[in-house]
Amino acid sequence: MERSRVTIVRLAVMLVLGQAAAGAVEPQGSVEKGPAWTATRFEKFVGQHCLDCHSTDDPAGDVDLSGLAAEGGLNGQHWQRALAQLASGQMPPDDAARPALADREAAIAWLASTLTQSGQTPHFGDGPLPQDGNLVDHERLFSGLHAGPAFSPPRFWRRSGPQYDALMERLWVIPRLRYEKTHTRNDPDWAAYSYSQPFASLDPSHFTNYSGSVHADEAALRALLDAGGQIAERLTSDQTAYAKELQPPHAVGIPTIRRGSSWERFKQEPPARPAEFEPFVQQEPQPHAEQQQAVVQRVFALLLNRQPTSEEADRYGEFLRRGMEKNGPLPALKGLITAVMVSPEFVFRMEVGMSPPDEHGRRRLSPSELAYAIGYALTDAGPDAEIWEAVESGRLQTKADVARQVQRLLADDRIEKQRKLRFFQEFFGYPQAVDVFKDQGGWPLEVQYLVRDADMLVEHVLRQDKDVFAQLLTTDRYFVAYPYIPDPELFEAIIASTREETQESMARQKQRGRSVGPDPQGKYNRAWALTQGRELIPRTVHNDRGSAEMSYIRIYGIDGNTFSWTKNQPIAVPGRRAGILTHPAWLAAHSTAFDNSVVGRGHWIRENLLAGKIPNVPIDVEAQLPDEPNSTLRERMRATRAERCVRCHRQMDPLGFPFEIYDHWGQFREQEMVGQKKNMPKEINPQGAILASGDPALDGPVDDAIDLVQRLAQSPRVRQSMIRHAFRYWMGRNEMLSDAPTLLAADRAYLDSGGSFNAVIVSLLTSDSFLYRK
Repeated sequence: MERSRVTIVRLAVMLVLGQAAAGAVEPQGSVEKGPAWTATRFEKFVGQHCLDCHSTDDPAGDVDLSGLAAEGGLNGQHWQRALAQLASGQMPPDDAARPALADREAAIAWLASTLTQSGQTPHFGDGPLPQDGNLVDHERLFSGLHAGPAFSPPRFWRRSGPQYDALMERLWVIPRLRYEKTHTRNDPDWAAYSYSQPFASLDPSHFTNYSGSVHADEAALRALLDAGGQIAERLTSDQTAYAKELQPPHAVGIPTIRRGSSWERFKQEPPARPAEFEPFVQQEPQPHAEQQQAVVQRVFALLLNRQPTSEEADRYGEFLRRGMEKNGPLPALKGLITAVMVSPEFVFRMEVGMSPPDEHGRRRLSPSELAYAIGYALTDAGPDAEIWEAVESGRLQTKADVARQVQRLLADDRIEKQRKLRFFQEFFGYPQAVDVFKDQGGWPLEVQYLVRDADMLVEHVLRQDKDVFAQLLTTDRYFVAYPYIPDPELFEAIIASTREETQESMARQKQRGRSVGPDPQGKYNRAWALTQGRELIPRTVHNDRGSAEMSYIRIYGIDGNTFSWTKNQPIAVPGRRAGILTHPAWLAAHSTAFDNSVVGRGHWIRENLLAGKIPNVPIDVEAQLPDEPNSTLRERMRATRAERCVRCHRQMDPLGFPFEIYDHWGQFREQEMVGQKKNMPKEINPQGAILASGDPALDGPVDDAIDLVQRLAQSPRVRQSMIRHAFRYWMGRNEMLSDAPTLLAADRAYLDSGGSFNAVIVSLLTSDSFLYRK
């Protein structure tokens, strides 16, 4: 198709600029077609489904579709809008009679064909940006009418922030255990290890590695140059001097120790400056030609994981020699490191399909492209030695070869699959809780612990790998104050040292004549727990302020005076809880500093679980609730029932109201405190509804958040919506209608495997959408 060729040319230009967008490339795919419609048949369709609202008598949205026969042609602007609304499923509206899917497909095909014949390019309403994902109609995607063939546009993947961090750890630029990110800002030793992050994502509201939302512009290049200087300084310094920080006594103070941590590596391979760097660090005598050649090869191996070509060896060798003549050996080496770090290959990974085209014009990824694609799909470290061995031996050619490597990576517990957890972090958005500036109500809270607890819950469900989506949405068992330390010996040592330290502290308090008793506010106190013969929350935080940091467990409804920690988790917690959507981390993330966000929570469910699309707020609308201190949030939200607001808010508010049984911290409640001093209780009304979900069996009133999430967890539409988001995460783009076979296969894989998320990943990473470019 001419449109496809034009899109490919435009895409190639954007790739050169490093800003490839996986946009509208043959988004319709092939579809099983009935008899072609005539203009008369299309006009009948418009009369049945459109003209009640879009006719000459006060047309809705100022769009008049009544003049088709009279004009003998198409008003391009109006009919382009009609095509976009029809293709995305936004029209006819949910409260009107909906046409049969076959009729809608035929109407879309006729309208697109007629627009093309009139010299216009049809616009189907989808787009490359993350917020455009649900504009591809859910019913059409899963109807089985669209047969593909599936493919992805060619693109350059920019190095991500976590991938950059993983490389820095491998190079011992970060000679430390993996700190939890929210602790680093409070860690006095963090400054010694800090460095610029040139690939940080600025928008946590969407998946962070979308093709259309990551760029390498001037600002990124400047950040990379700064980072290159820092890394060059670190790589050429004496690494053994600060490797001492990894000794076990310091390690006990770190909040989380993950598989493959730097401490474990330190025990096996203590860091040392590369031997090839020594002649340049010593500077006397001048490094000779062989040493110069060796250092170029070493820098390439460290930063690009390969040896330079002969042309690259000559070019970078000349760059090094000129630097030595001008500035001396050590500055020249630092300049070489920086130069390789700003090279296109360091910044980008190419996926264009190097194989010959098939009968559909698609090109399959080459074995080397597949190696990177598979490695970075599951880890931040990239392809391991076994993947490269498969490439060299010709065992990464077929779909079965790809499945074998993906299954191996998923099954090997020694390999940390960071991107599995990160999908759910970015999908649910609960890590954003640390970025919401909360009114702490007079008592300190460590929000990052809520996020850690949620991470532990997700990882536990993923390890079980059965009925994963429903378990994440409905489980009533949570992790509380549980540090993830895979080393059993170290874990037991931390538990024992916590008890010993608490006993020593109590002895000192006794010498001073101080006694230990229960806290009047129910805050957790290790000393009191010890006197009652209970297990203690392990003290694993560096510079832990003591029991004060554990006050956060009250958010779960736990009384710190009676809580006995256990390593046999997850555990049941007080109050009404069901899954991630009632976890305090999710509730805190999807709220404001002082109040709940009914609209925000309802908006999230509508778009993330029900595959709906909420329009942006018009710029002339002041989206603000009345300031009425004596009214509940539900009472103040009567403003959203205004005529101009209600069409969108009826899709969100009934989904958000059930969560009023929790406050903005995620604490269960039966009353809302109102008044200027928040001292007047009012009863909570948590009733809501699921309306126009697209799944008639799901629609209806709900009693509260527990009822809501339990019903959502049983819906095929919710399951399919989560699979759509998994597709976007691993493909780095929105789905097209030509991807329908990929999505249907992933859905079948999930059902056939008893709800295995690993099965979904294998299905996606062996799909034509993953393997082919066009």
